[in-house]
Amino acid sequence: MGNRTIFSSEDKIQTEAFKRTKLVSTFSQQKLAQSAIWVAMLSISTTAFATTERISINAGGTEGNDRSFTSSMSPDGRFIAFYSEAGNLVSGDIDNTLDCFVHDRKTGEVDRISVDSAGVAGDSRCFFPVISADGRYAAYYADATNLVAGDVNGEKDIFVRDRKTGTTTRISVDSTGIEANDDSIQPRISEDGRYVVFESKATNLVAGDTNGKTDVFVHDRQKGTTERISLSAEGEQGNNISFRASISADGRYVAYTSRASNLVENDTNGKDDIFVYDRDTGALERVSVASDGTEANNKSSVPRLSADGRYVTFYTKASNLVSGDTNGKFDVFLHDRHTGKTERISVSATGIEGDNSSTNPKLSADGRYVAFSSRATNLVPGDDNGKEDIFVRDRQTDTIKRLSISTNGEQGNNNARFPTISADGRQVVFQALATNLVQADGNAQRDVFVHYINQAPSFHAGSNLTVCKNAGGQLIHNWAAGLNDGDPLGQPQTLSFTTISNDNPDLFGGLLNFGGNPFVSHDGKLSFRPALNASGSARICIQLKDNGGTFRGGLDKAQEQCFRITVNPDCDDGAGEIFNPGQFDFSYSLARINNIGNIPLGTIDGNNNITDPLKGNSFVATITNNGSKPVGDVVVDLTLFDHNGIVKSDERCQGDASTGQYRCSFNELPAGETQLKFLVRSSGNVTATADIQPQQVLSDSSAAQAQPTSGGGSLGWLSLLSFGLAGTRKKRAKRQ
Repeated sequence: MGNRTIFSSEDKIQTEAFKRTKLVSTFSQQKLAQSAIWVAMLSISTTAFATTERISINAGGTEGNDRSFTSSMSPDGRFIAFYSEAGNLVSGDIDNTLDCFVHDRKTGEVDRISVDSAGVAGDSRCFFPVISADGRYAAYYADATNLVAGDVNGEKDIFVRDRKTGTTTRISVDSTGIEANDDSIQPRISEDGRYVVFESKATNLVAGDTNGKTDVFVHDRQKGTTERISLSAEGEQGNNISFRASISADGRYVAYTSRASNLVENDTNGKDDIFVYDRDTGALERVSVASDGTEANNKSSVPRLSADGRYVTFYTKASNLVSGDTNGKFDVFLHDRHTGKTERISVSATGIEGDNSSTNPKLSADGRYVAFSSRATNLVPGDDNGKEDIFVRDRQTDTIKRLSISTNGEQGNNNARFPTISADGRQVVFQALATNLVQADGNAQRDVFVHYINQAPSFHAGSNLTVCKNAGGQLIHNWAAGLNDGDPLGQPQTLSFTTISNDNPDLFGGLLNFGGNPFVSHDGKLSFRPALNASGSARICIQLKDNGGTFRGGLDKAQEQCFRITVNPDCDDGAGEIFNPGQFDFSYSLARINNIGNIPLGTIDGNNNITDPLKGNSFVATITNNGSKPVGDVVVDLTLFDHNGIVKSDERCQGDASTGQYRCSFNELPAGETQLKFLVRSSGNVTATADIQPQQVLSDSSAAQAQPTSGGGSLGWLSLLSFGLAGTRKKRAKRQ
């Protein structure tokens, strides 16, 4: 039940009364009379969220006043690193040059990272920042000379900013700390921020670098060592340039592009190829090959690894990696290093190849989703904007979606490029010149956007159940577990279960809101009632839906889950104890616990909805038994939900036999629509049924007075409902 707070007479209470408060109930009184439980719900306003948002804004939401470029996103999608010429993203930005930033999507804060350890901005440009998994470390390259002491090489260098400690260090140095003697660019960082891979023309980062070519290096920030990666398995340095590197999550595998012909045997194509190096074993393999190992007949570039290094995606103009490649364009491919299979990604859902080039792929952590940009017009229906767009292919379902669209599905009116995808494949960041992806885009500049890929909700069905004949109403808490609404941002959606099949409906009596079918509540509680004297078995299939649906709206459906309920004829629970009407008669009230006077709980509109609940206070909900049955025979649970139906507090109310009251305390009401639900059951597993009778609603807190508390003020309870209960004592269902 979570933490339980006992209401004390020492608490300071200020009662809030609501005018014309609206009770929302979807249950008819007839069905309630047959139900295993009763629920009271107080509804307060609703909110929604967009699926496309702009990232290149300041903490106040003001759009950047100059162009911005996408670069990197943390695996969970919270932190987005980008670089921008805008001077209004943070205060004090007066350098009028490209700076690197990190946008925290949870807090809205924007942090400039191209600064020295004292917070002084770099004196020149910053490019291509990348972020660690937790958002703490950000690597980038810059030609600034004042970010660290002793920077006198006059070259582009790699830096790492520790956003927790506020320190900036230079990475493009040798293992003794000597600075590079030529440019170093294009960093990538491992998830923990320990390893940074980059390309450099420098010849003094490692001993024996005499090829005079751009090479790929990895710097270990923990040990302070720098190693060259672009070598053959025997340690021979490449005879041509190596560049555009990527690193696995743990830093073990490094993928890169190379024009060298001496890194692996039989490299005779004279083209840029993709290689993967294992830093643990020293093994090197070429992956820009067909499934049978045939080398590509044209150049390949920009490899990106899955988190574990198994999958590598890249783009190439080669026409011989898969059969039927006749478009003569750059295509995106994926190579599975475990199976050796190479597949083309930039095709339509029916397998039709793109009619224009596709480039710049990025992989989700598990390799299932591949994001890329493309000028093709035939990958999805309705692509007639004539612009470069962002797409995501789901390799598991063989589906493809265009993501450079507005929240309502309007295609972008200008080019979108350079996507980055989250670990789970549900969020994609990109840059675009389009002005119609979000409202009020008036800066006429390239901006950075993120688009959510909403997936279907999911859950785990509970065990099969067996009950005795005439067992009465059953309620199984937490029967459906692992509920996931499919939202990528931690902004939950409203979930609801639907019973989609029941092969033996006669086994059950009338049930709450669902006729003869067992019912699963949105928080995973299973309720059902075997019909009188019925026995046998039923296979029940249920489905979970959300209110966010696909990325263009609508409802997504989870994969159905089925289970079995068996009613055993060899045992009979019988009728049990019968409670007479009038033994339970409940009223319900809500109050604020504070030292303040009569402050409104919220604003009530003409539709009896309550909006803008006051924050910063705790509340106590009380139900009072005005009937004859002792308070100890009933247990009361209160659940507080936010506007998306997510549990914010789940408490066991404290009963007081002397007053017949149950009291539950909880912290401030969440913003937006709020629901309070009471569940009344007998302490002896009595199944209670309810008959809802509205009581008179008090117009204000002075309409009903009680004795002041020790802290002063008055106590005025608002009675919203009156309940009459009757029921029978039953045993719990047994799990199989």
